[in-house]
Amino acid sequence: MTSSLTYNTQLDRFLLISLGTERNAVTGDTTAGVYYALSDDLVRWTSRTLLFEAPIRGHADPDGPPPIGYPSALDPDSPGRNFDTTDARFYLFFTRFNRTDPMDRDLVRVTVELRHLRS
Repeated sequence: MTSSLTYNTQLDRFLLISLGTERNAVTGDTTAGVYYALSDDLVRWTSRTLLFEAPIRGHADPDGPPPIGYPSALDPDSPGRNFDTTDARFYLFFTRFNRTDPMDRDLVRVTVELRHLRS
């Protein structure tokens, strides 16, 4: 996991967000989407947890919705000029790769509230 690293002031922990896939050991099904992990010290991390399911490049159904990439957590309330902190509510930005043209992409913003995250 390498996409977006912030310090979350609400959880008092580091928050890492990235794309990924996870295989269910029982069914063998693969779930692609945006995952997160938490850390107190940037060394030891929680197991990654699915934030939301989404098609990602390399794992998307050609007839399904367009894949996404480059998830980044940004909080407009962050006091740092690099937006390096998040709090109880922040935005997750990502790119949607439209299928009509390889250069046709959309920047998408969704709101994330920590009540939806398991710490």
